[in-house]
Amino acid sequence: MRAFLKQITRRLPWKKGLYIYYALSVNPFKIFEWSAIKINLAKNNYALVLDLGCGHGLQTIRISEYFSKTIGVDPDISAIKLANENLSYLKSKGTVVFHTATVEQMHFKENSFDGVVSYCVIEHIPNYREVFLELFRILKPGGWIVFSIDSLATIRDSFLLEKHRVDTHVVKYFTCSEITDLLTETGYKTSVCKSILTSTVAGFIFRIGIRNNFKFNRCFGLIYSLAIFAAECFTSRKDDGLFILVKAIKPVRS
Repeated sequence: MRAFLKQITRRLPWKKGLYIYYALSVNPFKIFEWSAIKINLAKNNYALVLDLGCGHGLQTIRISEYFSKTIGVDPDISAIKLANENLSYLKSKGTVVFHTATVEQMHFKENSFDGVVSYCVIEHIPNYREVFLELFRILKPGGWIVFSIDSLATIRDSFLLEKHRVDTHVVKYFTCSEITDLLTETGYKTSVCKSILTSTVAGFIFRIGIRNNFKFNRCFGLIYSLAIFAAECFTSRKDDGLFILVKAIKPVRS
């Protein structure tokens, strides 16, 4: 009975594209990350795509509708268990497979993936340079990588920055120039590198999130999302933001 109720309450909103926003509303910033990444995906019904650090898999399942096959990898066993549970209720038009592993442990074939997606994962990986090299190896020439990464350039309070770093296990906060240089060093050609969530309102609500460990209830989460959306529409600040959105490609060698 419980499984049946989950199917009823999740599948219709999922088909309409609404359930993921409801699920992410407990942390409104994830809604904006998801939206920014989604519009930068190169949709291709024949593509094989990797979701690096897929977590609970909702984004993986959603983007899988744009591709032939999507593989989610995450070293967290409990996250992959939840991802497979979500997959059992939320059917996808594309093929989805989840693995409990790091990308290096999977030993994927060279030049096998058309694209890679990642939602604020790279900043938590100590050997991030080696990971970019591995992703470059498994991407086909012309393949793309789209990801978001923590910047927190608008958070000036050193105490809050340190609390966030410790609480969320951040290895490094990046700037656009740092991530662009890193991608160039590892062989990629960057086509997009821009700050997102740059408004004062977004920064203010993010500081609230740090203080309460991002435990927003859904009601406040949705209210905060609307406030951030309105503020982002009118802010003139473009250079510094909470996150950075990046899109790069593996060049085709002549």
